[in-house]
Amino acid sequence: MKKEVHKSIIVIGEYRSGKASIITRYCSNEIYGRKSDWFESGFKSKNITQRHQTIKLMVWKTPVKPAFRDFSSDYYSGPYGWLVVFDLTNRESFDYISFWVGEIRKHGNQANPIFIVGNKSDLKKKRQVSYEEAKMLADSFNVPYADVSVLYNHNLDTVFSILLKEMTFNKK
Repeated sequence: MKKEVHKSIIVIGEYRSGKASIITRYCSNEIYGRKSDWFESGFKSKNITQRHQTIKLMVWKTPVKPAFRDFSSDYYSGPYGWLVVFDLTNRESFDYISFWVGEIRKHGNQANPIFIVGNKSDLKKKRQVSYEEAKMLADSFNVPYADVSVLYNHNLDTVFSILLKEMTFNKK
C-alpha cells in the first residue's frame, strides 16, 4: 500500500471574489452560506485518488480584506499550487489579478503552478470581464485560465485536477 501524500493549494484573490464558495463546493460539494460556516482564513481538505495513490489535498483560503493584503513573504514560499480568483461581475477584483500573480512570483517558489479563475460565470448579465480579456491576461503570465460557476459546479473539478497535475509534474 502506498503512503498518503499531502498537497496544498492556496486560493487567493480580492475580498468577496468567491474563494470560500469555490473551496466549499469543491471539497464538500456544498454551496457556501447554505450549510457551511467559514471564517476569514483556514482550510478544507479532500481525499483524491490519482494513479493508485491517495492524495490528501488541503485547500487554503487566505484572509485578503484590505487590512490583510500584505502577507509575510514566508507565506508564499511553501510547496503549493495557487488558485488566483476574481469575480467576473466585479472589474476591480479582476484589476488586482496582476498584483496577486506578481506577489506570488516575487515571494514564491517559481516551480509552484498558478491557475487564474473567473468566478460567477452563471451571472451572464452582470458580467464585467469577458472570457477573452481574462484569457489574454492569463496568457501574458503564461498560466491557464478558466471561467467557473460554484452554483452550477462548472469547471471546478477540471481546474483543481489540472492544478494538481501541474503540482505533481513540477515537483522538485
